[in-house]
Amino acid sequence: MWKLIFFFSFTFIFQCFASFASVVELGNFGSTHQISEPDILSEIEERVNDPQVQENAKQALKKAVNNYSHPMKERTSWATQDSLHYIDPTYTLPYDIPNGHGGFLYRKGHKINPLHHIVFHQTIFILDPTDKRQILWLQNEFKNKELLNPLVLLSFGHMIEDAQKFPFPVYAMTQDLKEFFQIKKVPAKITQAADLMKIETFNPEKYEGEISFGKK
Repeated sequence: MWKLIFFFSFTFIFQCFASFASVVELGNFGSTHQISEPDILSEIEERVNDPQVQENAKQALKKAVNNYSHPMKERTSWATQDSLHYIDPTYTLPYDIPNGHGGFLYRKGHKINPLHHIVFHQTIFILDPTDKRQILWLQNEFKNKELLNPLVLLSFGHMIEDAQKFPFPVYAMTQDLKEFFQIKKVPAKITQAADLMKIETFNPEKYEGEISFGKK
């Protein structure tokens, strides 16, 4: 079906180009007049370069940034003791997956564990940036020379302000991620453990000192 649609689409486009190619210049008939309206591109460029337009755009962007809120409206509890749990990422396909040759790669209802096919080369950290101890915990974790591609998720707070506390990009934890990894407390670290995902929760009470992220 898609090949048929593509064929007709290609044929139509080819015919259009062929029509353009066969056009013959017949000359001018009747009176002709110079267009007096301003060129639209010049007018747009003039508006864009207008200092007032630029200032209005700058203020609108600043307002949008300042009003951005974290998707998590409720704070995730802080851990008071270390804990560990695992999750099985196996899921059931809700539909058939065709193989492109008239058959199926996987049928609906088939159970798949992605970790049987890929290696999760990443370490996910989840913390509440409003708690200084959790930032110090993360700072300590980053001293690990074998750390794999860290991804930092903030569980709560003001994303714009709290992001300034880190010298690298940070992202917001969503409700879907929280539920999938069964996050009950923070800070937490997520890594692969064979065909399971390992979730460690840490008590941040022992972490004291000054935050030195980004300082030499």
